[in-house]
Amino acid sequence: LYYPTDGGLAVFGGGAVGWGIVGRVNAGGGEGATSEAAAAPKVVIEPVRVENARLSRGGDGVVISGKTGRLEIRFTAIDWQAPEKCRFLYKLEGHDDRFTAVHPGQPRSAVFTDLTPGEYGFSVRAIGNTGLWSAEAATMTFAVERPFYSAPWFIVLIFAVAALAGLAVFTAVRRRR
Repeated sequence: LYYPTDGGLAVFGGGAVGWGIVGRVNAGGGEGATSEAAAAPKVVIEPVRVENARLSRGGDGVVISGKTGRLEIRFTAIDWQAPEKCRFLYKLEGHDDRFTAVHPGQPRSAVFTDLTPGEYGFSVRAIGNTGLWSAEAATMTFAVERPFYSAPWFIVLIFAVAALAGLAVFTAVRRRR
């Protein structure tokens, strides 16, 4: 188990206790104490917020129904040395394939507005105070469904209803003459 403390990282496990010093993690074990260099931060995607739409879990990811107003994906990094100094790079494949940088002090979130229907893949990486990039990017896939009123079946239905209404009005006017 790992617990952050004011003096570093406390490590509990295997009957041994170690205290992390800035840049190092010290842990004892059955064969004595060991010391390892600090690891790269691990990136975590936090809950996603969506306005004007409903989120549901699909087979391969998240499905957003309806017209999305604002999609906010929050993320953070687990870095025991200096979490406030982490920097991030993220991109949303299917929307913009360029990476966007998030520097210390900026909100750890990506905001997208009015996404068009389609498939998207979000990925984010972090670099910690040690200069090490996260070993793996945190990823999330999701799809934005087409609103029902722009689906082909709905447009055909509207034209059919309009044609029937027009035919009914034409028939009613013709009977009056």
